[in-house]
Amino acid sequence: MNTLRRAFGSLAGACTLALLVATPASALTIAPGQSSIVPQFGAAESLSGTIDVAIGSLPLTQTTTFNVIGLSASASGGTTFGLDPASLSPGLGVVNVAGSFLIPTLFLEVDPGGGSFPIAIANVTGTALFDAGGTVLQQLATSFQVDSGGPAGILTITLVAVPEPASLVLAGAGLLTLALRGRIVQKEIAR
Repeated sequence: MNTLRRAFGSLAGACTLALLVATPASALTIAPGQSSIVPQFGAAESLSGTIDVAIGSLPLTQTTTFNVIGLSASASGGTTFGLDPASLSPGLGVVNVAGSFLIPTLFLEVDPGGGSFPIAIANVTGTALFDAGGTVLQQLATSFQVDSGGPAGILTITLVAVPEPASLVLAGAGLLTLALRGRIVQKEIAR
């Protein structure tokens, strides 16, 4: 039992360390109450899904790369959005110390339900809000317009994303496991 407990504690510790230290990437959940597609003509739709962002170097002390490495979004009307798999770096941009980011061209694949098509959106800007230490991405926000080329006219897309609750729970559970493991080791040493 002790061997199993030590192995589990080591595994949990390694996973927590990997989450907290290894890569400056963030898995974010798109907030449906704050994210939407508003057509020039027609009804607004809410957006939901996930977005994964990799930041060049943290803490954020200078301008660095900002890369959307994953996107899975759905509008309440059924349209889905993802990164264009044909593009080598579909969401590559930069972020400055103030948290303002720019993606010169965001390459998406859109599927309104009858087949997907690629779309390139120029000059996507927004803000990335970090914690006081500049190491944890707490919110991502952007708003841009796209000409649908159809009866909806110009689409205004607003996206707000926050850390995934599951990532926070996993990190918290890992930290708790490390703390408990430390207490067990201290008790064993005291014997």
